[in-house]
Formats: sequence, structure tokens, C-alpha cells
Amino acid sequence: MVKTIIWTEPAKEDLRDVVSYLMRDSDVLAENWVKELEHNLLILSKFPEMGKMNPEKEIRFIREIFVGKYRIVYSYLNDVITILMIRHQSRPLGKIE
Repeated sequence: MVKTIIWTEPAKEDLRDVVSYLMRDSDVLAENWVKELEHNLLILSKFPEMGKMNPEKEIRFIREIFVGKYRIVYSYLNDVITILMIRHQSRPLGKIE
């Protein structure tokens, strides 16, 4: 069964920032990253526990998947996947909202 995916406002802002950053180098690079993200989110909607538990937060329902060099951090509770943030792998997560 496909699960619902919702985006927090901070995650939407992160997405815009990542795409803008990638577009500075190449529109094709940004487009390919977005396609990879969409593909991974489709798989995630079918298998929401596929992401690994985040070692920085150690909370069972906070997980992450990787798209290129970016961490897509999400929660999975009550059959809803919530995208919480997108961070480059080299950056710490900080506060999860």
C-alpha cells in the first residue's frame, strides 16, 4: 500500500535551496537530481521503513535516505511519511522540526 508523503515548510525550502545550488553548476545536474529524488520518494512511499535510522537522533521513527550527496530526513508515523529536511552529507542535521 502506498503511503502519503507530506513536506514540512522547512523541507520545501531546503529543496528549493538544493535545486538552486545545483543549477548554478548545471541545469542538467539539477534536473537529474530531482528525477532521482522523485524516484526514491516513489520507492519510499511503498517501503517507508527502507531508510536507515538516523544515528545522530537515535529516534526510531526518524529515518533518512540518500539522494546523491544529500540526506533526505523523514519521519514515519501513523502511515504518513513526513519529509523533515534535506541536508548535504557533510553538514550536521541540527534541530529537527
